[in-house]
This record gives sequence, C-alpha cells and structure tokens, in this order.
Amino acid sequence: MAKETAACSAFAGEQGTIRSEMWNQIRRTEEDSMKMGTMEWALLRNHCIPAKRTVGMTT
Repeated sequence: MAKETAACSAFAGEQGTIRSEMWNQIRRTEEDSMKMGTMEWALLRNHCIPAKRTVGMTT
C-alpha cells in the first residue's frame, strides 16, 4: 500500500500539472490493483481520481 499512497500523494501534489509519466504510473497501478480487487485501492481511487478530473485530465 505504501507505493500506492506515495503515488497518490505525488499525484495530489502536482497542483494541476500532472506529468504524463506520473499519470501512466498511476494508471498501471490502477490496472494491477483492479485485477487484485483490493479495498485499499478503492479507497485510494476515491482520493486520486476526483483530483484527476478537477485538472481536466482525460482517460
């Protein structure tokens, strides 16, 4: 969980300018975690994904 938390913190700290490699890392983490179906990722997603939407990123 530490890796995902670090990604979320870095993600939130970008202040609206998210580097593509950071976003790709988060997407890979999301895909891996969705395969595992972890509750931790569901909680992390609730924090990170809305922040992504507020800065106008598209999937």
